[in-house]
Amino acid sequence: MGNAPCSWGALEFEAGGQTPDFSQVLDEMAAAGYAGTELGDWGFMPTDPATLKGELDRRRLALIAAFVPVALTDASEHDRGVGRGLQVAGLLAAAGDGAVLVLSDDTARDPARAERAGRVRAEDSLDARGWETLVCGAERIARAVREATGLRTVFHHHCATFVETPWEIDTLMERTDPALL
Repeated sequence: MGNAPCSWGALEFEAGGQTPDFSQVLDEMAAAGYAGTELGDWGFMPTDPATLKGELDRRRLALIAAFVPVALTDASEHDRGVGRGLQVAGLLAAAGDGAVLVLSDDTARDPARAERAGRVRAEDSLDARGWETLVCGAERIARAVREATGLRTVFHHHCATFVETPWEIDTLMERTDPALL
């Protein structure tokens, strides 16, 4: 069983308060009996593979995944998403054994959608063109990650994104190639 730095308040968005450093988080994960951890936001843990692996090995923790939010509904952000995905996947491949990239639509990117989080209606979902953009970006990132590192990409649905509800999850699964995502 694993955990993630976000459980200690290390988040991709500003949540306020003080976040403990990576060594305290890893120490507490190990003391609690966890076997693995997600990477956390880029730069929270060491980004040098040997240093990161040493910190994890010292605590008998495995690097199991990394959460990568990307504005998938904005085609102009897809290049940046590929870059972020490859950067993170490179570290995962070098410091983790069998780790996966956890891709997500960027949380709260759309203010109207964020306002409806948890109460999304069908009319709040993407139209066909929006789904095409999201799926194209997600598959493009997953393909680049697989080709560069051999790692698998999985998708994380999340509130305040366009993949939140059961029907949106179904739509994503129907439109994506399961060999990629």
